[in-house]
Amino acid sequence: MAPVIGANWCLSGAPSGTTCNNTINSTSIFADYGPDYPIAGPLVRTVSTDGFANVGQGDSGGPAHRINTNGTPFAQVAGIISGMQNGQANICRLSNDGRLCSSTALLSPFSLVQNKLNVRAMTASNYTE
Repeated sequence: MAPVIGANWCLSGAPSGTTCNNTINSTSIFADYGPDYPIAGPLVRTVSTDGFANVGQGDSGGPAHRINTNGTPFAQVAGIISGMQNGQANICRLSNDGRLCSSTALLSPFSLVQNKLNVRAMTASNYTE
């Protein structure tokens, strides 16, 4: 499923834990991660709706997913944490351990990863494949 501006995505990075307070505000961001990496994109940008720095150094590669907000069981693979914008030290949601953290996360949408690499997400209906 393609990302939609205004949709809520949950992020789950190893150091930062899981949070579901991130709203998509752009689906066409390109990031320059330095001379050793190609420009990445198009990426999805999410911003924390609770004001906390929900993503930080070490979270890259972690999953993003969508859930139903009405309480019925549902989860959908959404993307992979790629980076952040405007990182600052000692503002992380769970701990002030010196890592750079931000309320703005950049994510590779899973639909693009799936199409480009021909991979499928493991789900309750295909986990034995």
